[in-house]
Amino acid sequence: MLNSATRRLDALFGRGQGAAWATLAIVSLEGAMELWDINATNVAVRHIAGGLSASPSEALWILTTYLVATAIAMPLTGWLSGVFGRKWFFIYSVSLFTLGAFLAGTAPSLELLLVYRFFQGLGGGAMTPVGESLLYHSYPAKQRGTPMAIYASSYVLGLVLGALGGGMLADIGDWRLIYLINVPTGLTIVALTLLVVKDSPSERAERERCRREFPRLNHAAFLLIAVGMACLQITFDRGQLLDWFHSPTIVWLAAVSVVTLGVGIAWELRHPRPVLDFRLLLDRNFAIGCVLIGFIYAIAYGSLTLLPAMLDDVIHYPSTNIGWLVAMAGLLVLPFPPLAGWLKDRGVRHEFLLFGGTTLLISGLWWLSRAYGDVSPLFFILPRAIQQLGVMVMLGVLFATPFQTLPAHSLGNASAFFNLIRMVAASLGVSLVGIFLVRRTVFHRERLVGNIDQADAEVQEVHRHLADRAREAGATLDQASMQANDLIDAALESQATQFAFMEAFRVMAFAAMLLIPLILLQQVWPVKKPRDPESTRSAE
Repeated sequence: MLNSATRRLDALFGRGQGAAWATLAIVSLEGAMELWDINATNVAVRHIAGGLSASPSEALWILTTYLVATAIAMPLTGWLSGVFGRKWFFIYSVSLFTLGAFLAGTAPSLELLLVYRFFQGLGGGAMTPVGESLLYHSYPAKQRGTPMAIYASSYVLGLVLGALGGGMLADIGDWRLIYLINVPTGLTIVALTLLVVKDSPSERAERERCRREFPRLNHAAFLLIAVGMACLQITFDRGQLLDWFHSPTIVWLAAVSVVTLGVGIAWELRHPRPVLDFRLLLDRNFAIGCVLIGFIYAIAYGSLTLLPAMLDDVIHYPSTNIGWLVAMAGLLVLPFPPLAGWLKDRGVRHEFLLFGGTTLLISGLWWLSRAYGDVSPLFFILPRAIQQLGVMVMLGVLFATPFQTLPAHSLGNASAFFNLIRMVAASLGVSLVGIFLVRRTVFHRERLVGNIDQADAEVQEVHRHLADRAREAGATLDQASMQANDLIDAALESQATQFAFMEAFRVMAFAAMLLIPLILLQQVWPVKKPRDPESTRSAE
């Protein structure tokens, strides 16, 4: 059956290319499924809390638990994919994610939902790196641009579907479908992988080598890194809620993460068989790619969370309208990332594509920083789409370029390392944006309050007008005065918050400019020919 399916695909796409394009479709579907799950959960977390009789702060553990499990699973992905084989470890990971989704969709309590989300996170943390590793081995190094750009588009699709579908399912009161929808999708991915993907002889030899060396790996250092990553993820995810380092819990979590990560990384660097090979950073192309992807993910996730929050907190758009706005912006972007990959495969230098993506990102952020007052929803769609297009163009390039100079046997470990940096950078970006918004809102509020003179005739006229309206509604004189003060206070808070959001977009635009010297650094050291012959040809 496998050979028959492969022959049909080869007849459609060309000799040797059918299985590669089928693998691209499978991995893209997996990427969209995971992004759907994460974003739909983000949108519906308050409704999930209500359905399980939990407080909003307790419900946030639904997000944190998944991310912690992901942080634990990723470092070991490179070696486990070598031990079990990329194909089978991908199947195991997707199966665990799908099982966790089914159990989460049927969970009767918050406690059980957290347990199931943890197992789902273990599968999700493993399936993305190993899926990308399957793609890297399916295409020659110089032909990865278009496939990786198409794969990047699956992220946009997941974001669009998660924002829109999560809000709609939450509004109709059936949040469990957010997880249950993953079950047929996951089963389809498993079936297609069994049908299409096959092991190459070189992979079977690599699997035997990994199985022999696995007992001699530095397992203790892995445990230290896993604990450190879990504590770091909780610190980023819960810091804003617990007031950061004013909380003893956050102080202890941060201290444990610094110590365990420091010791674990130092130990891994000295060990002959590290679980997570930090020596990959000695490859300049890969190291610069990791720094670039870290910056992009911090800026992208930090900025992408700003607009929905601004529309909700300041302009007070309904959740469904926000979902449609985000979805429209994403749909406008969807066709363009594959074009960037196609241009890269046709010889356009990746530096030019990265510069173009950076310019789009900066332009979109700067445009959004000009949003003030009661503006139309249509105002936000185009700059949001420009911002996302810039990010997707850069991701389409960076999902392929940093791996071109690495030997084929290290691609699994490199993919795990790359994804770990992306996850940490995204969490850091969201946390920094949250800190910035809180502090700048306080700053602008103090300035606005300081500029109000209660003896000013205009201020007194506004207060008198608001108090008169309250008295017309039946309030006493004292009540009307208090209500007028509350309304003025709320207006000041809203204006201060809007100033903070505008300033945050502006700062993110300036931060995106830091990508330019990093791109120039990668131009100084151009992409070299791979050191391993296998990385230049398709998997058998």
